[in-house]
Amino acid sequence: VVVNMAQPAFSPDGKWLAVKGLRSDMQNLYMIRPDGSELRRISENMEDKLPSWSPDSGRIVYASTKSKGHPKELYVNDSPFEGRKPESRVIVSGPGPVQGEYPMWMPDGRIVYQGCDYTVEPHKCGLFTISAGGGPFTRVTLDIRDTAPAGYGGRIAFMSDRDGNWEIYVTRDDGTGLKRLTNNASDDGLPTWSPDGKT
Repeated sequence: VVVNMAQPAFSPDGKWLAVKGLRSDMQNLYMIRPDGSELRRISENMEDKLPSWSPDSGRIVYASTKSKGHPKELYVNDSPFEGRKPESRVIVSGPGPVQGEYPMWMPDGRIVYQGCDYTVEPHKCGLFTISAGGGPFTRVTLDIRDTAPAGYGGRIAFMSDRDGNWEIYVTRDDGTGLKRLTNNASDDGLPTWSPDGKT
């Protein structure tokens, strides 16, 4: 499809891939047709990474370390198709930007991500969900080792080494019903759901 690109994410309608550029002169986020045509830049900074499409295939959420004040923040590009200089907005909760990474848009419109709640001491880290428009977040898990979430139908699959080895887990989006899905000495990770949510 394309060379020197990584972190591919299919749009739900199957018409586009969002990718992270790896070449020294192309380290932004891009979108491209699955046949390799129509490569378009959709972000401004080389720190932008881990894109995920909205359920309607019209917006993209991603993580970035471009802000000097915070190491990891979540951004949304609301208009990747407009063909102009790409502009993105930071997702805000409470007094400031949402700090996190591995954002994944869920079919119901919420975004699940790995992050920390810095409004409490000690900080609570794990997986969280939030509206794409910002506002209050909901804590799903409380283990800093939980990462790479993928949500579907009220369930969230993720990888964690909470038991001493990288395995795949699934939980309800309210944090209940935690279940470990893999159990072997190899590292298991980066889960994703089938389009029908069955596997």
